[in-house]
Amino acid sequence: LCYDIMNICKRNNLIKEAEELYTKMISKDKSNVINYSSRLRFYISIGEDKKALADCETILKMSPKNKFILKLKKALEKKIKDQQSRIKRKINPVFL
Repeated sequence: LCYDIMNICKRNNLIKEAEELYTKMISKDKSNVINYSSRLRFYISIGEDKKALADCETILKMSPKNKFILKLKKALEKKIKDQQSRIKRKINPVFL
């Protein structure tokens, strides 16, 4: 169901509405890891890596031994760091 919501919202340019829906689901039950995981997948699908990373951190507070989320968090941290590094090189190019 969540996957269908993501695709429908992306196709119809309803990103903000989808984010609100996922956040509303979380606010109804803040201890439900599945709700955070759903929003996490949504954020990844739209390229919101920093928001996805924040959801990883929240999930790990509730489920600190979740191996999948630990690996995903590490991958997101690396991706964000690499993106920041590329941006920094574009702003301050090094000429050899």
